[in-house]
Amino acid sequence: QRTKYKNEQVGNMHGRITQDQIDALNGLGFRWGVSTSAWEKRFDELRQYRTDHGNCNVPRNWAENPQLATWVTTQRTKYKNKQVGNMHAGIITQDQIDA
Repeated sequence: QRTKYKNEQVGNMHGRITQDQIDALNGLGFRWGVSTSAWEKRFDELRQYRTDHGNCNVPRNWAENPQLATWVTTQRTKYKNKQVGNMHAGIITQDQIDA
């Protein structure tokens, strides 16, 4: 459904989803940008880490939350790639940087 929705947004008629289907899924609280919601979850965890520790320096091998440690490393890598113009290694949006 997400792929059909993206196709609809960019005008690709192949694999089209109807507006009724979009409305029905929205009515269920369907999250279209799953990766965004996963990003928001980790961001919230980082916010809590900062509250608890006073910084955002999550250790790479932090046993308490290894997913957050990996996510922080990934965000830093994506940011560095964006700074040097390497968009093939991962995309980070300006909104994510500003958050």
